Amino acid sequence: MAAGPGSFGDDLIRLAGGENVTGSAKGRYPQISLEAAVAAAPEAIVIAGMVKDSAGRSGMRPTDPAFWKRWPGLPAVRYGRVYEADGDLFSRPGPRLIEAVRLLRDVLAPAGAGKDRETSGAGRAGAVPVSCERSGE
Repeated sequence: MAAGPGSFGDDLIRLAGGENVTGSAKGRYPQISLEAAVAAAPEAIVIAGMVKDSAGRSGMRPTDPAFWKRWPGLPAVRYGRVYEADGDLFSRPGPRLIEAVRLLRDVLAPAGAGKDRETSGAGRAGAVPVSCERSGE
């Protein structure tokens, strides 16, 4: 599942100055295939889910930042911009919404930009995958 158009996650990405690569998907929280997530070529990936691999296998699920290292050509991986974030920040609208926007602003900042920069000028990024499924499984 990803943050699609009109979702809380999509709103946070836009408020932070980013472009949600799943912004044209159908539905607010679409199931996207792993292939679609890779094809979107996000410049940053923020994993805000609360799902962990119960078997403790590192890097085996899309909700683990190590999982994405399998695609070194993916801009987010190439530039070391795969982040795991507190799922509560991205799933519960409330006073901490400002903290979520600040975190995203910093994650989406163009290389070399300081934390106090304006929110304009963020790169094409912002997929906030919670989980992805391989197509055909």
